[in-house]
Formats: sequence, structure tokens, C-alpha cells
Amino acid sequence: MQKDLRLITFIKANWVNFAILLGLILVAYFNSFNNAFLSDDIAEIRDNPNIGNLSNTSKSPYGSIRLILYWLTYNTLGLSPAAFRLINYFFHTGSVFLIYIYQPRRR
Repeated sequence: MQKDLRLITFIKANWVNFAILLGLILVAYFNSFNNAFLSDDIAEIRDNPNIGNLSNTSKSPYGSIRLILYWLTYNTLGLSPAAFRLINYFFHTGSVFLIYIYQPRRR
């Protein structure tokens, strides 16, 4: 419980930094939302006949989490490149926030 309170206090004290990080990530991703699928997205997402089939997610020896996210995105938001990029945006934002929260602090 004490650790949770410290995290909440830290986030409240650094909300401006989180807002700046969020804005920078949005600027980096903003141009990509309207683009078509590129490179490996064509084979992995657009041309994949099994993207809407959940049973195929367990057959891959690696990347099953990625396949589950592809399935979830496809079945909730459709085969839109912006939908898949939105998921990437959320993961990127979470990664940046975690790195910021858990980086060593100079005292």
C-alpha cells in the first residue's frame, strides 16, 4: 500500500513531464495514423487469412501475445492501419512511462 501511494505521489508531482512525454510520442506517431500498411505489416496483418481466427494464436512458438493483439484489434476495430498503429501508440506510451518511472534518480 505504501508503494502504491509513493507511485501516485510521484505521478502527481511529475504530471507535466508525463504530459510532455505523451505529446512527444503523439508527434512521433501522428503522421503514421493515416498511412497504409507497410513492410512486414502487409504479410503479418493485411494479407494474413488467419488474423481473425483466435485458434491460430496458440500455434506460433513465438509471438503469441502479438498474434492475440492482432486478433483483438482486428475483431474490435477492423483491418484499419490506424487501429493497429493506435495499439502500437499505447504500448509505446506505456514503455516510455515505465522507463521514466523506474529510471534511477539522482539525489
